[in-house]
Order: sequence, then structure tokens, then C-alpha cells
Amino acid sequence: MISLFNNPNKRNYTAVFVDYEHWFYSMKHDYHTKPEVTEWMAEIGKDYDVKHWLAFADFNYEEIGREMQILQTAGFQVINSCHNFTYHKKGQTEFALLNQLYQYAINYPEVKTYVLFTGNGDFESAVRFLREKMDKTVIVWAVRNAFSDRLRGAANETHEFPSQSRMDIMYPLIVENLTYVKSHPHIVPTFRGTVQAISQKYGIPAKLIHTTLSEMISKGLVIQKEQTSPDGRTARIISGNWKELSKEGLVE
Repeated sequence: MISLFNNPNKRNYTAVFVDYEHWFYSMKHDYHTKPEVTEWMAEIGKDYDVKHWLAFADFNYEEIGREMQILQTAGFQVINSCHNFTYHKKGQTEFALLNQLYQYAINYPEVKTYVLFTGNGDFESAVRFLREKMDKTVIVWAVRNAFSDRLRGAANETHEFPSQSRMDIMYPLIVENLTYVKSHPHIVPTFRGTVQAISQKYGIPAKLIHTTLSEMISKGLVIQKEQTSPDGRTARIISGNWKELSKEGLVE
């Protein structure tokens, strides 16, 4: 499959293999958001001449199943690891991806670089095979805080999503907003309202702010509580955990 993101001036042909279960469920559980598929593809396309984009998952579950159209529209070849709607076996996605990975290594000798998106340490041996036996370059991406150390150590190069550089930029903006709200008690800082306010002020995509704010909550840097209004509506109210933010050097 040839993608719109290809750069014909690049010399090393690349194949991208995405464990979409890892990406989708890790983003959902840790960041309460969905993968930024086209943005990530564009980032990869800047550095690599990608000839093959493949995404693997058990898409028979309704929530992740809705992602198939998004992936296909973006240019992915989508492999459903489970074709039986009533029988789901653990490890099917891993097996399907590994099977295709080894087949590509043998059948596509022109592919010199493999980009693998997964945090699963069970792929360590496959990565070492590609590097040591097939003389390939293997770049591994994984969701932050869901990256196996074994897998990390096997790759030529590793990256985390969201990247630390994004976090370094976004954290201070969120802290700045929370500091302002703290000194203006008439403002009720909801999760959604905070995301919208920062997005509008700095022109940053709301999805990125959503992801970063979710991570800060999971780290205990931001406190989130549900609050019910007199009319019965529930909102997620947030505030800075100033003691923890101070430890991280984000406030004085």
C-alpha cells in the first residue's frame, strides 16, 4: 500500500506495523482520549519513506470497531485479528502481527526500516530477529507508561506517545491556567472548560490539551472531583495539587 504520506526523496523503504489494541486501549485508560492517527502518520512520513501501513486489532468489539473506518480512510491496511464474533482468544492480535512481520521480512527485502507501534515486551525477539538476522533498522513507538523495558532495549530507536517534549510545553500552560483560576474564585474550573480555555487562548488542538491534562491527573499533579450543581448536573472540577506541582518544579 502506498500512502499519501510517502516522501519519494527518501531512500530507505519503510513498513509500519501498529498494534492498535495497545494504542487505543492505553490512550483510553491512561489519557481518556483516542489515538491521533493522522497526526502520527504525518510525523512518521516526515522522516521515513513508508510503503506499507498496517494496523492490527480485534475490531469485533464495538468501541474499537468504530476505529476501522478512521484507519482505512487514513491509508492503513486493517487486519482484524479475530473473525469470529463470538470467540475472542487472548494473543490473537499479537500472533497476527508477528506472522505478518516475519512474512514481510522475507518477502519484502527492499524494506530496510520497520516502525513498530506497541509496548508489548513479547515482541522483543521479533525486533532482535529483524535487527540481528535481517539487518533491518527497527524503530519502536509505544504509549507513555505502557512501554516494556525489554522491548525498549531491543530496538534501534524508541519514542513515546505523547512525547515528553509535548508534555514539557503543555504542563506550564495548564499550571498557568490553574493558577489564574485559583485567584479568581468566581470561576468554576471544569475539565472541559479548562481544555477549551487553553485551546482558544494559545491555538493548540483541544485533543492535545485533553491528553496532557489527563496525564497530569493520573500523576496526581492535578486533582479532579465530581461536583453536582443545584439543577442536578454533574461536572468534573479540577484544581492544582500545589504540593506535587512544587516538587516537580512547576510552581515556586
